[in-house]
Formats: sequence, structure tokens, C-alpha cells
Amino acid sequence: MNLANVFTILRAVLAILVPFYLIQQGLWPRIIALILFTAAMVSDHLDGRIARKYNEITALGKIIDPIADKMLTLGLFSTFSYLGLFSWWFVIIIAIREITVTAARMYFLAKKTAIPAARSGKIKTILQFASLGAAFLHLIAIDHIPAIAQYTYFFMHSLLIIAVILTIYSGLVFFRNLMKA
Repeated sequence: MNLANVFTILRAVLAILVPFYLIQQGLWPRIIALILFTAAMVSDHLDGRIARKYNEITALGKIIDPIADKMLTLGLFSTFSYLGLFSWWFVIIIAIREITVTAARMYFLAKKTAIPAARSGKIKTILQFASLGAAFLHLIAIDHIPAIAQYTYFFMHSLLIIAVILTIYSGLVFFRNLMKA
């Protein structure tokens, strides 16, 4: 166990707490959810950075990092869909890509072959996080700043559509690269 793995485990715990607070009514539970989501995003950045900087990349980290990421993203996409902000088909497309790519990575990792993330996958993750952040803002705007809700709705869905397109594209890139390898 090292510091990078601690951050990853923290992200997995936050992946459970964020949806819990998000489904609560009121401004403060949703602000708490947004703060916890932000902490989870920061932990995602820190765990990889620390592991690479101090050469603390571990087998455990290679396994739990993608699981924590998927817990966070899929949990939140599902929660926002449950709350009526996202259509289920967005969530299904994202879930299929995330689960199949992660399963393929785990399969090859078990065979002692690590498959690095492509640039398109990293950009996809950033856009998924951005669309989730915009969904937080829209949810808060709906209840507490209705004058800007139409703008946050447009912003949220624009980011979501771009994230879904990049999710599909990065999945295709991943499997194309896998076939080449």
C-alpha cells in the first residue's frame, strides 16, 4: 500500500458517497456532492501523478484505479439519469464502452501485459468529468438559480454529447490499437 493507492481507494469511497448526497433534496447536500466529486477528480489526478513521480506503480493500483474511475463515472451518470438530467441511452453507451475496455485491460493485465490509455481515452475522461460537473451546476441552477437553468442545460448537454461521441471514438481507437498489437 502506498500513497497513490490510498488516493485511489479514497476515490472509490467518494464514488459511493457522491451519489448518496446527490439524490438528497436541498442546496447543501448537492453542494457537498459537488465538493466530494471535485475531491474525487483531484484524487484521480494525484494518484497517477504520485505513482509515476515516485515510481510506485503497483499491481494493486493497476487493478483498483480503473475500477474506482468506473465506479465514479458510471455511478454519477446513472444517478443523473435517475434524476432525469441524462437520457438512459447516453448512460448505456458510456457503460458499454467503459466496461468492455476495462474488462479487456484487466484480461491483458492478468496476462502481464499493460495496455496504456490512448490520448483519445484521456480526453474522453476529461470531457466525461466536465459533463458531470456541468450536470451538478445545472441541478443546482434548476432549484436555486432558475434564471440561468436554460443556459446550464444547454452547456450540460453540449458537453455530454461531445463526451459520448469521444467515448465511442476512444473505444474504437482502443480496440483498433488492440487488434494491431
